[in-house]
Amino acid sequence: KISGRRETSPQHTTQRDTMTLSILRGSAQRLPRVLWRRRISTSPPHNNHHPPIAPLSPPVAEAVVPSPVDVMPPFARYSHGSQVSLTPTTRLVLVSGQLGISPDGSIPLDDAEAQADVCLRNVRAVLAATHGGAMGMGHLVRLNAYVTDRAHLPAYMRARDRMLEGEEWPHGPPASTLMVVSGFARPEFLVEVEAVAAA
Repeated sequence: KISGRRETSPQHTTQRDTMTLSILRGSAQRLPRVLWRRRISTSPPHNNHHPPIAPLSPPVAEAVVPSPVDVMPPFARYSHGSQVSLTPTTRLVLVSGQLGISPDGSIPLDDAEAQADVCLRNVRAVLAATHGGAMGMGHLVRLNAYVTDRAHLPAYMRARDRMLEGEEWPHGPPASTLMVVSGFARPEFLVEVEAVAAA
């Protein structure tokens, strides 16, 4: 005896399951079209009081090319710096990693502090070559440095502090990272410095 429950035949169950699957498949096929129609609809949604957002134009990036008298030309196909115009009055400059090599090709061998001095002078020269008005170390917002040995950390920091001495940042000094790496493209290099500046 079965009470309160209705028995269904296997055939009826199979037919019902088939109909359910058919309905689900049809819904899944129609759903993307509905979403797509909503996405491309030009009519504003109801209760939306926000003005439409204007499309943003891509930022314009220009290579920063310092004089070879100040910085040795790049070793490969890259720029010493890239300047991005974020707004008509706001510029962001990214300075490629600068190595301890002078414009005449000389490298202070086995002297991390002297190499750091050269790296930072190169960074300063790249910033001075920016378009729309020269930048200086006071425009730095980030300074990243890499050395090949922990023993070189104090030498780099002395050179950095000496280069930044006298600079003023009303809202605080720039962000900074100092890392130990296994080496650079040439074994004689001990330090590399890259930077980001804004004005």
